[in-house]
Amino acid sequence: METSTKPNTSEEDLQIITAVLKEAIPDYDELLEVLENNNGWLPLKSESISLLSDMNTPWRTLYEDKNQLERLSACVNFEEKVNASNNTQQDTHIILASFFNCLALMIHGRSMCQLITDAKSGDDAAFCLAVQIDRTVLQLPYFQKRLLKSQFSDDEEFLKKLASRIQTPILQSKIRYRTLMFTFAVLDIANFLDKLSHEKLLNICVEIKVTGGDSGIDDVDKLGKRLQEYKKITRM
Repeated sequence: METSTKPNTSEEDLQIITAVLKEAIPDYDELLEVLENNNGWLPLKSESISLLSDMNTPWRTLYEDKNQLERLSACVNFEEKVNASNNTQQDTHIILASFFNCLALMIHGRSMCQLITDAKSGDDAAFCLAVQIDRTVLQLPYFQKRLLKSQFSDDEEFLKKLASRIQTPILQSKIRYRTLMFTFAVLDIANFLDKLSHEKLLNICVEIKVTGGDSGIDDVDKLGKRLQEYKKITRM
């Protein structure tokens, strides 16, 4: 489970997160499908890349404040896709930060927010894992300082590991029941997943339409099995 400085979670918070998931899951699933169909990479249209390049507030900065990212994610407009050129800059960078934050948890067992925090504490493995998910973090101040240190010291092993992660696709294999697992990740990061009964969790999945064959659940027993699969990955 993700570490958090947020002391309590309320029913109102859960309702907000459920409403966000209901709108966001189709967009996030579309991004996951793009990753799976492009050997683990996330190619965007040229106009979208230009939009990202011109952002005044890059999404990578949101990883440094988990609570702010959660608050902003609850307000984002998911009606426009990331690939749409008329998406607002703010909504686009929140969507990307939220997506990569959850994806990192699903792949590496730590969200981007946690990886950035751990990297700043001297965890070079977290540094490299964060870079694999989102190369733009290399422009964060701490990451720049760590690169400077490695360039002017005998740090060949770190540079080799970093180079390997830069060359590694964001996603190395397909995620089984990807939409359900992403839902678990969102609830996990918000510190709800371990607090919900299986019945309550299933009701949320039904509400946001993450059930049936593609999600691998249609009752509480199957939900429990999928939850165990998720925790094997994220409780490393």
